[in-house]
This record gives sequence, C-alpha cells and structure tokens, in this order.
Amino acid sequence: MADTPFPQSNDMLLFTFSAGPTINLFNLDVTTVNATLQNNLPFTGQTVALAFNAQDDFVYTCVYNSEPPDTGKLVDIVRLDSDLNTTSLGLPDGLPVTTAGTYYYASYIDKDGFWFLSTNGATSFYVIDMRPGSPTFFKLVDPTNGFQEQTGNYGTPFVSMPPIPVGGSRTTWVRASDGLLYQVYSSYNTSTQITTFGFISIDPTTGIAGQASGGPWTIPSLDAIFAMTIDSNDTIYIVTGYGKLFFTFEFSNGIITGQNLGTVDIGTYIPYGAAMNPLADPGSSTVPNFAQWDVTDCDGITTTMSSNTTTVEVVDVEITKTASCSWVLKGGVISYCVTLSNQSDIDLVDTLFRDTLNSRLVYVTGSFTVDGVETTPLTSGQTISYELDLNAKTIKTICFKARLRV
Repeated sequence: MADTPFPQSNDMLLFTFSAGPTINLFNLDVTTVNATLQNNLPFTGQTVALAFNAQDDFVYTCVYNSEPPDTGKLVDIVRLDSDLNTTSLGLPDGLPVTTAGTYYYASYIDKDGFWFLSTNGATSFYVIDMRPGSPTFFKLVDPTNGFQEQTGNYGTPFVSMPPIPVGGSRTTWVRASDGLLYQVYSSYNTSTQITTFGFISIDPTTGIAGQASGGPWTIPSLDAIFAMTIDSNDTIYIVTGYGKLFFTFEFSNGIITGQNLGTVDIGTYIPYGAAMNPLADPGSSTVPNFAQWDVTDCDGITTTMSSNTTTVEVVDVEITKTASCSWVLKGGVISYCVTLSNQSDIDLVDTLFRDTLNSRLVYVTGSFTVDGVETTPLTSGQTISYELDLNAKTIKTICFKARLRV
C-alpha cells in the first residue's frame, strides 16, 4: 500500500520507462539539471498521465494493460508513494477507458486538488476531484459549473482548438496561476529533420482554447515532449523524450519565453512523465554545507576531512554536523552545529576548524559560538575559520548560522 508521502521539495520528479517493463524515478534538481535515480519498480502494463497531488503529497497515474498503452485500454488508477509502492483506486464512474490508438497523456492535478485529464487528439477533457475528504473525491466534476459532480454527459468539450502542424500531436499540460491550462504540442518534419513545439492555452471553465503567445521553438532532431511540469512561480520545466533536453519557460507580460539549459543525464531511459509540488515555495532549496577539520601531526603533515551530517575520524577526532532544517526559503536562516570529540589521549593545541559555506549561503555575523559562548571567527569569502584547543577525551560544540541569499 502507498503510504509514504513524497517529501516537500522543489525538485522535479522525473519518471522514466525501461525494458522489463520498469518504472524509474529520478529526482531532477531544476537549478543544476542534475538527475539522481531514487527508485525503480517492475510494472505490468504501462503507466501514463502522471500527476502530483499537493493535497496529500502522492503521485497518481493511469495504468494500461499493455505496453505501449495505445494497444490496450485503461484498467486502473493507482497512487504512488515515495518508495513507489502502489495503491489501486479503480476507475471513477464516467471516465472512458479509451479506444485503441488513444490514451490519456495530458495530465495535471492543480494546487486545489483537481485532476485534469485528456487523451491524445481528444475533443474533450475530464476533471477528477482528488481532494481527500471531499464528498466528491475520485468523482468526475464539471469545471464549467463550479466543479460540481457530473452524473452524466461526462467531460468538457474543447472549443476553438487551434490547428497544429501536420503530423503533430498535443501531449501533456500544466495549469498556471492564471487558471489556464497550457498544453504542449510538437511536430517533426522529416524533410528538415527539425522538431517544432509550442503551447496552446485552454480555459478549463469554458473549454475555450487558443494559441499561446510566444514560440514556437525548434529542436534540430527527432524529438517529442512527454515530461512537463510547473512550479508555484509559473516556471514550466520540460524534459524532451529522446534528446533529454531540459527547457525552462517563463511568462513575461503574457508571453511565454523559453531556453534550453542543457541535457539531463539519465542514460538510455525514456522520460514519460514529470511532476512537481505546485505548493512548494520556488525560493526553497536544499543547500549542502561542509565542515573541515585540519589536524597537524608531529611530522608536520596536515590532514583535512569534510563532514556533512556524517561522522568521520581524523587522528581520533570525531566530527558530527547537523543542520536545523533540510531546506529553507530564500532569505531564511539555517543553524549549523558541529560537534568535535577528541577520542585520543593527546591534547590538540591550536587546531584549526574551517567551514566553507556553499556559494548560496552567507554567514550571519555574531552567530558563531563555542560551547554556547559567542566568539568571533576569521572569515574570508565563504570560509569561516577558528583556532581552538581540544583536550584529550573532551568534546566541544561549534554553532553558527547562515542565510540563504535572496
């Protein structure tokens, strides 16, 4: 049973598919474009239409009974937890199981807990209430009527859907803070070998669609867009399916502007879905920080070790480091404490403690203490230094604060 929610994070949850078949979950840092494999799960059939629900911090996805999904039909909706355990929910009344050649791909759960779904090439879309405790939980609702339960004539038709290039397709979408759905489309020209993509905007309360301002963008190779998500600051993130190109898009005076920030290193895996917590503050970040402890032995040789909430031994000196939190808002403060324990029978005199802050942190002047007594360290750039004596079989605790730059 899926019962471990995903942690609060601004990382993209990037889901990929590989032979087996297997679901692979990567955490993608959208600042550094570094992807880390978190987990994988052998799976029968295929999952599509992934979405993160900020109302309970789980991921929901549609399950098809074949791979690829357009050769089968929708058989289940499951909830995924952070360990990729699954909980089957079945299917809500009125949601079509789709026909051969079509499957749900446009998928997004907005911050209020409404799941917007549509199949490739569809003429309508569906909305499922995913708010835990709601009287209409896991039922189809009507966005044109205040998200009231639908008991018939299920779905909402698209109105005035603009044409897309020949051979193109509409795939996934997100919902921005203006209330509109932004659906990406892409088309590959076999003559020029160029992939073109752009956005369509859709008002879910009316179904009216139109060409979004900005773009189109081009990729000089065959590619497709399967994985897209958005943060609470309306920054859209895309990882392309074949080239694994990473794009970010911003809204500026109603116009979408985008740029390619590089390639995501996930090997041969094919990304097919992305999710992000729409309520996570975009100014939050996990900031690594390392302490260093220099000890000079009798031969004049200096050994430097680093610590990040781990324990290491340097000439029988044990170092542990803790932080007051694992993430912090821009402008927020993290408190660090480093415990130094001399396990040896030798007094260590004039030993240098040195801590190099991450470039995104700034030391808070006056916050440095040794065993609770305020003192003044030497600071040079991002480095904090302090000399102290550490007698045999004694422990000292150094604490200080750092602020995340705005």
